[in-house]
Parts: sequence; C-alpha cells; structure tokens
Amino acid sequence: MRCPPLCLFLLYSSPLSKCFDDSLFVDTVQELVPPGGLIFGGIPSRLGQWPSFVFIYYRMNGTVRNYMCGGTLLSPTHVLTAAHCTEDLVAPSFAMTAVANLAGIFKQPDVQIREITSFSRHPDYSPGDTYLHDIAILSLNDSLALDENTQLGRILDDDRSLVDVGHGVVTGFGVHEIVDDQQVASQRLLWTEVPFRNHTWCIEQWKDLSGDKVHVKPNQICYGAKGKGTGTGDSGGPIQVQTSDGEWYQIGIISFGVGEVEDMPNQNKFPSVGTRIAPYCDFLESATRNAFSCLRGCTIKRADGRNS
Repeated sequence: MRCPPLCLFLLYSSPLSKCFDDSLFVDTVQELVPPGGLIFGGIPSRLGQWPSFVFIYYRMNGTVRNYMCGGTLLSPTHVLTAAHCTEDLVAPSFAMTAVANLAGIFKQPDVQIREITSFSRHPDYSPGDTYLHDIAILSLNDSLALDENTQLGRILDDDRSLVDVGHGVVTGFGVHEIVDDQQVASQRLLWTEVPFRNHTWCIEQWKDLSGDKVHVKPNQICYGAKGKGTGTGDSGGPIQVQTSDGEWYQIGIISFGVGEVEDMPNQNKFPSVGTRIAPYCDFLESATRNAFSCLRGCTIKRADGRNS
C-alpha cells in the first residue's frame, strides 16, 4: 500500500550545550506534566533491561512547562512515539536512552542525550477522543551509539500471532499511584505485564464509557487489569511481547486511557488503548527514509512454544 505524503515538522533551537541545563532538569522533572497516558503495578527496571526504550523530555508551544513521553529507538537517529506526543512540540526537546532512574541522570555514564530536530506524524492522525493513527517518528540531531544499554527495537509486519499470546509488557515513567487524588509520577522506569483485552468487549466498553464518542478500531489494541496498566506520562512508550528465545518484539504504542483519576487503577473495567504498529510498517520505512524496516515474513517461536 502506498503511504500518503509525509509532513515533516522542523524544530529550531540553540546548540545542545547552551539550551540543556542540568539544574533546570533536576528542578523541573518532579513537576513534569504528562500529555496523556502510568505504569500501575510497576516493577523498577534495571539498567539495560529495556535497551530500546527512549525517554522523551520536551516543551510545548505556548507553555513554559516541560512534558514527557516514552518512545522506542528504531535507528541511531529515529525514535518511534505517539503522534499526540508531538502536538505543539517545540525546541528545546530531547530524547534520552539508557535511562532507568531520573535521579542523578547527568551523572550516569551510560545515558545518551540527543536533541530532537524534526518529527513526522502519520498523515491521517486524528487528535481528539480516539487518537486514530497515533504514531510518529522523531529525528535526532546526531546518531546514538549502540551498546548493551542502547539497542534498536524490533517490529514484525504481521503481529497477529504475538497478539494471540494474550499478554505483553508495558514500560514507562508515568503516573504509578494516586495519593490524595493526585497523580504521582515515577522517578524509576517501571514495567508490568498486562493482559490484552477482547477487542469486541473493548469496543463496547469504550462506547459506553465515552457516550458513543470513542470507537476503538482494528489497528488499536486494548489492555490492562485491576491495578495494572498505563497512565499519564507513559504515552508513546512500547507494548511488547516476548518470544521463547528471550527476544522482545514491539506490537503497540501506548496511546490513551480514562481521564478520571479514580478510574485509572481499574483498567479491568476501563481498559487502556494502544496503537498497533504492524499496519504502519510502510509509514515507518518512509518516515525514517528506510533507516528502519519491519521484519517481514519471519517465523518466530512464541514464549508459549507455538510458531508465529
């Protein structure tokens, strides 16, 4: 299938050394305002456990506050994230790899930081209640060095067998608990296993929850359980499935969920929704100028022993 024309958005800023202030980051990271997504029931990650995960720290046009999203490294200069994470994104904005803990981030020798210079959103992206085609590519000012803590993500062009496994893992720095009706973001990169929810049930659930405003589509995936799921600040991060050989494959991007604080921990009733990536392989190749390609025609063995 031929992709529609891409829209490339360029960012302009001063050099990295002048616009990225260590003390400013340390002071403001406690007050990061996530745009739309939490790892509830999360387990702290160790360095290198999720080497393709990217922490995105950015500013939105018309504000002085800083925001965060997750992402996945597809090439040394390209990051996969949610399209809604790029709405009104302006310089200075940054992508960081090998980040397992935000505390003392600039004293961590494995952390790599690059400036975001441009981004390409899917041309059919539809902001609003449903976030259809919620997928985008960020371009970086310089290549990241690949090592044991910074690696490229893997995506299959046919994810059906992996989705059929029925569960996957989500990762992020987003809200992980609610205290006195306030959302508390994590300083640690958290992960948790979540069940994939029946798609027909999810369609009906979201129609009821939204007053028939949200219509979940086949290129989206629903997930979550009581006390486990994603929330504010996890947007753009990966939904992954592991195979029997220990390799991880990303099948989705964290997109949206319920907005009511009291409902967030109950994702058994209020499931989160992600963007399935396999339908967008042509877009990824085009947006990265073929620096990334989905794995096509691959037969892999799932963790349950069946071939995919």
